[in-house]
Amino acid sequence: MTRPAIDPARLRYAREQRRLTLQELGDEVGVSIRTLQRYEQGDGAPKAALLDILAAHLHVRPEWICGADGEMDAPRLQSFLQNLVTPTQDRPNLFTLVSNILALSPEDRAALLRLLQSEAQTA
Repeated sequence: MTRPAIDPARLRYAREQRRLTLQELGDEVGVSIRTLQRYEQGDGAPKAALLDILAAHLHVRPEWICGADGEMDAPRLQSFLQNLVTPTQDRPNLFTLVSNILALSPEDRAALLRLLQSEAQTA
């Protein structure tokens, strides 16, 4: 994956708006404090996949972090995800499910991925 150019000030601003420390954000997305510091200082950029994860945790559009004009957040996307699957008692909506998966530790996400891959192979 390519490394999109990011606006370091926007990344920091989004993190501060969510009232997250570098440690908290790093724990949520599975990267070190030093890596996030480098991004916020303009000394590097995340790969596209990590940028998407960062944006999801910061509740902003990835394009906005890269300096695109327009709204910082993606209310229409969040609304779409919330309404994509009708919530029931035994089936959470997709947005909640994705949020919960992103909140897992890197080790738990890896274990979940292995489980899903093994289920796909047996199906």
